[in-house]
Amino acid sequence: MLCLLGTLISQPKDITSEKKSIEFTQISPLVVVRNIDQHLSKTTIEAMESGEARPYKDQINIAKSFVHAGNYEEAKKAYDEALRMVWQNSNYTVVSEKVELELKKANRSFSNGSRPAGLDENYQPENTKRNSSFELQESYTPHGAANKIDQMLSFLMSSVYKRRDEQLTLEGKLNDCRQLVIMESFDAAKSAYHSTIIAYLDPKWTGQLLEDIYLIIDRTEAVKTPSEINPGVQLNAQDTKDEIALLLQPMTEYYRDNQQMKSHLKAFWEQIDQGNKKEALKLISENFDLFANRQWIDNRLKRIEAILNRENGTGLSTSPTEAPILYFKENVEGRSIERLRIIEKRELVTYKKVSHTWGGHYYFKNDEPTKDTEWLRVWKLYKEQESAMSNNK
Repeated sequence: MLCLLGTLISQPKDITSEKKSIEFTQISPLVVVRNIDQHLSKTTIEAMESGEARPYKDQINIAKSFVHAGNYEEAKKAYDEALRMVWQNSNYTVVSEKVELELKKANRSFSNGSRPAGLDENYQPENTKRNSSFELQESYTPHGAANKIDQMLSFLMSSVYKRRDEQLTLEGKLNDCRQLVIMESFDAAKSAYHSTIIAYLDPKWTGQLLEDIYLIIDRTEAVKTPSEINPGVQLNAQDTKDEIALLLQPMTEYYRDNQQMKSHLKAFWEQIDQGNKKEALKLISENFDLFANRQWIDNRLKRIEAILNRENGTGLSTSPTEAPILYFKENVEGRSIERLRIIEKRELVTYKKVSHTWGGHYYFKNDEPTKDTEWLRVWKLYKEQESAMSNNK
C-alpha cells in the first residue's frame, strides 16, 4: 500500500490539461493587472533596492496601459522591458512566463471600458492633470479628426524632443497614425496612437491625452459619396468615376508620388472606361495590398461595386449636383448643432452651425471655421428646396 501511495504521489501532474484550463478562464483586464502585480512583488522590491524604482514603475504603467486597451502583445513587450531592468538571469524567464500566462486569461470584451487610457489605478503622481484648452466637436470628418489630433500633439514635436533624428522618427510614426484615421481604420488608429504616444511621453501624461484622442476618433464619421447618401440617384459615367475617386482618395493621396500606385491606377481607370467592371474590381483586389490593409480594400470593393451598379440604372434620374440638401439638428450639453450637407463641385460638403445657450454662434465648413454668410447661403438653398417640395405635393 505504501509503495502504491508513493507511486501515486510521484506521478507528475498533467500540466498540459491544467494549463489549458487556466488559459480559458476569462477575467477582466483589471484583474489581470492585479494578478501580475502579485507575481511582480519580488521584482518591485528588487527594483527599489537597485535604484531603478522610478523607471521600472513608469515602464510597468506603460505595460498596464496596453492591458487595459486590449493590446496584449504590446503589453507583453512592455512588461518584458521592465523585467530586464531588474533581472539578468533565469529569474527573468520564470517571471516573464507567469506574466504571459496571466495575459492569456484576459477577456478582450472587457477592454476599452471605463479607463480607455489604461493607466494603473493606483498610479496618481502629483500635478499631472493636463488642463486641455481644446474644445471637441460632436462630429468630425476623417481629415478633420486627423487635423485636430495633430493640433493636440503639436507640443510633442516642439518641446519634448530637440534632436532632429528623434523628431523625424516621431513625425513618421504620427503620420502613420494620421493615415489610419483618414483611411477610416479607427480601431487600428487608436492602437497606433497609444503605442506611439506612450513610447515618447512620460506615462503620467498620457491618460487624458489618449482619452481625448479616442473621443475624437469615436466621433469621426466615414466619408460617403452622393449616391450612398441618396441611393436612388442615377449616375452617368463621369459621376461614377468621381465617386470612385472619392472612395480611393485616402489611399491615392497618401501614395500620390508612388510610381507603382500610378501604374495600377492607370490600368484600373482604363478598365472602367472600357466598361470592364469585373476586371477593374479584380485589379483593386489584387494590386493594392501594398498600400492598404485587406479590410479596407474589401470595404472599398463592395462600395465601388454598388456605385458601378447605379450607373445608368433604374434610380431617380438626377445629377449629383441636384441631390437634395440634407438637414440635421441635435441638442448636446448646452448647445444646439445644426448641419447642412450639400453636393458642391461633385464633392460632399458639410456646413455646421453651433449655437451655445449663452448666445454664441460658430460656423464651420467641413470642420474648418467659416463665415456666417456661408451658412446663410446654404440655409437659403435648403429653405428654397423645402418650399419647392411643398408646392409639388
